[in-house]
Amino acid sequence: MLASLHGYDAVVRVLLAHCSADINQTELKGRVHSINGDLVHNATALWCALDRAHYVVAKSLLDLGKANVNNGPCHPLLIDAIIRERFDIVCFLVENSYADVNETVTNNQSKCSSLMVAAAKGNTQIMTYLIEKGAKLDYRTCIHENTPLAVAVIEGHLAPVRLLCLAGASSSVRNRYGKTPLILAAENHRLDVVEFLLEYNHDETTFDELELLASSYMVSNSGDERQQSEWMIGLLRRSIERRVLLNIPKKVTQSIAAYDFHRECQSLDDLDKIGHDNNRLYIEALLIRERILIPEKNELLFPNLSTTRLLLTYGKQWIDLDAINTIGCDTALHVISRCSKRDTNTNPVAIVELLINAGAHVDCVNQYGETPLSVAIRNEIKDFLRLKQIPSSLKCLCARLIAKHQLAYECLWPTQTPLNTFVLLHGGLGREHSCSESDSVSEID
Repeated sequence: MLASLHGYDAVVRVLLAHCSADINQTELKGRVHSINGDLVHNATALWCALDRAHYVVAKSLLDLGKANVNNGPCHPLLIDAIIRERFDIVCFLVENSYADVNETVTNNQSKCSSLMVAAAKGNTQIMTYLIEKGAKLDYRTCIHENTPLAVAVIEGHLAPVRLLCLAGASSSVRNRYGKTPLILAAENHRLDVVEFLLEYNHDETTFDELELLASSYMVSNSGDERQQSEWMIGLLRRSIERRVLLNIPKKVTQSIAAYDFHRECQSLDDLDKIGHDNNRLYIEALLIRERILIPEKNELLFPNLSTTRLLLTYGKQWIDLDAINTIGCDTALHVISRCSKRDTNTNPVAIVELLINAGAHVDCVNQYGETPLSVAIRNEIKDFLRLKQIPSSLKCLCARLIAKHQLAYECLWPTQTPLNTFVLLHGGLGREHSCSESDSVSEID
């Protein structure tokens, strides 16, 4: 190591010629300060020679001493050189065929390629060289299945992103989580990268994905609301700008009463008008998700936790939490309580909790006198509902007594009132059901 550090090639050759075959001195490791002054552990003689740019010594160690080029302090020496941005070492190893630009990968579980490491560092000089030497543009890591382009995007390196795209890297490759480079750029708030990728790849699917992500900031209900709305507006602004420039309008549906007859923004002027109105932004998020997700039946599976959260968080003013369906007069809480594991990949307990926390009544009964607990299939849902049933509110207890004793409450207040509905949901539906059955029997007789 000392001879290698000082560039004494003759000494290195003598040591290699006379050293015992039992001692592989080229692979012995120690601690040394790099040329930049950093203390490096597990350095070999070859690493020392390369660090000091003693390439004659390095050739002797490789050719005569059979030094292992993959035996670096943490990673193979080619990867180590890229991490330290030593272009000279990279050229030496590749030009002399000591290292392969595609076969050499990091020693961790991700197995990143040399091009990927250079992309993460943002070093376009090394990247250009590796690409010229045949580095695979769409190589994927073992764990997250990211490409060099995805890595550059995540790190926010615009110049490497541009270089990879112009070299032919695909901007539509999805990683293990189904995310394209554009989505990764947007998620990491790399807006300059988002703008470039929209210029580079601007089909309808690309815009839809970006707008869907933008809407998710209002859906997530996490973090600072103002910041979430700013991120949403920032992404929508860039999407609309490119749509207008490239004449790719949205396929907007007809306005409906559920959204107060609002329609999606088609221009920057439209977006600017709603920028300071969070309630209108919530509606915009709903409109976007409805336009993109509902036609894609395989994309939006029900029950759906994120959609439920979106509706309850931002559309509660239009929702009757205890509304009943026409089959059995079940509430939403009844429906989700019946869910079994094979019905959905979504956790039904989370949806049950959302509904109850939003104000859904846990003791509402359907026309058969069944509560959500009565129809629940999964034990965890039953346990959760039991916890929420104790104690019952005085209002609920009174409504049950009225229904149980069949008091003629309809004579005391108009039928179409919240109080009448409340009593119906606490047992009145069962009475109506039994009455209708008896009427039908008498008619047959």
